[in-house]
Amino acid sequence: MSATSSTQDKGSVVFNAQKINHSYWDIYLDSRPTYSSAFYDLIYDYHTKAGNNRWNLAEDIGTGPGNAAAVFSKRFDKVHASDPGDTHVEVAKQRLARDGIANVTVYKANGETISQTGITSPGTADLLTVAEAIPLMDAPKALNSFSEVLAPGGTLAIWFYGRPIFVDPVSQSCATTKAARCQRIFDEICIRAYSRIRPMKGTHWEQTTTRLFSWLDDLELPESTWGKVQRRKWNADRPLSFYDEAACDHAVVTKYQQRDDEERYDVADRSFWSKTWNIEGVKRFIGVLLPQFTEQFAQEIGTDQYYAELERAMGGPDGAMQITWPVVLILATRK
Repeated sequence: MSATSSTQDKGSVVFNAQKINHSYWDIYLDSRPTYSSAFYDLIYDYHTKAGNNRWNLAEDIGTGPGNAAAVFSKRFDKVHASDPGDTHVEVAKQRLARDGIANVTVYKANGETISQTGITSPGTADLLTVAEAIPLMDAPKALNSFSEVLAPGGTLAIWFYGRPIFVDPVSQSCATTKAARCQRIFDEICIRAYSRIRPMKGTHWEQTTTRLFSWLDDLELPESTWGKVQRRKWNADRPLSFYDEAACDHAVVTKYQQRDDEERYDVADRSFWSKTWNIEGVKRFIGVLLPQFTEQFAQEIGTDQYYAELERAMGGPDGAMQITWPVVLILATRK
């Protein structure tokens, strides 16, 4: 890649998957956290008690390969799943068809304009979900669009998981020397990778940084539209952003738009969505977090050096560390 490549070009090369190959997407889903049944039950329980308790239509925004839409298809009569990426749309269609799931309609759309596509009639969605996508959106426009397609009493569920947290499998602590060393090396890989997309200042990346460093607390849910707001956080003592301020070319700011009537839950749980990784697991995660990363930036960033150092810190090729996640879930009902 030439030194004159634009920020948009770099962002496209590093972060956008272009592969239809389903073996890649199997690795993608295996490497990332698996949303637990208990997590989905939190959403369903909220929808039953605080929402309209109707199960006709779910709308999944930023569906990716359609993994969450597949889960919702078991509870709702119909699911509409959208994504702005052509590859993601095609992959989701193929994987859902392969698995015999016939009640999901997949289509291309941006979250900000979902109400304008004509796919979902206004006021008809009983659940609208946004997994791992809201930091990239114009939030006021997106939330307005979501409110237009949701039925009265419909449930909005927005969630995001952030940077993996290394946990010592013996002590179940992320504060041991071993866990801290692994975390430091992993974090440095992310910092060096994300710093490739500078300039961030003045681009959508600056907005994304604010949102993640604010733990999505910058999302304003006006009382005139949204009721029964809950903000749930797991492991909020750790960063939600995949990169630190060292990767940025601007001062990081945080914003808080919480209402006094919101319910807030904050839990430290080092077993949340737990996985076990060796060094190959780390590499697989980096590979799906930053598609085409190793091809374009490996030499520039020195990934081989960092992977070798991390392998030693983990205890060798077969050394394993427990992984947990910082997660935020926002729930609200459409008035």
